[in-house]
Amino acid sequence: MTQGNGSSAFFDKTYDEALALIEQAHAYLSDIHHNNVRADTPVDDLRLRCEAFRLSTRLMQVMAWLLNQRAIHAGELSAAEVLESPEYRLGSAKVCRDDSQHDHPAIPAGLSEMLDRSLNLYIRTERLDEMMHRSIH
Repeated sequence: MTQGNGSSAFFDKTYDEALALIEQAHAYLSDIHHNNVRADTPVDDLRLRCEAFRLSTRLMQVMAWLLNQRAIHAGELSAAEVLESPEYRLGSAKVCRDDSQHDHPAIPAGLSEMLDRSLNLYIRTERLDEMMHRSIH
């Protein structure tokens, strides 16, 4: 994907950042699962689990979008094909943009930090998605 231009370098950096965050989230969430980490109350435990799923959802949405962009650049998908098909757009905005629980006391600091980073990545990707669709129109 390195074509030597600025947008390619930006894409590569974003892709690498997303991949690194996915790896970090996987390790963190695996640790929570394997060590059977629970919050103090059932409601807080549910909150913890929901935020872990929110993190996963954000990262899956971003990576799917990035892989679609990679397919466009590789000639496997056309920009027109992507424009015509909503499934290629970044999705789950209602779930992914909700940051109301990031700082809740039941959310461990490490998870809260990854939630914040994943939200920033999602929002940047959302802007790229909008720019791409505006430029094609």
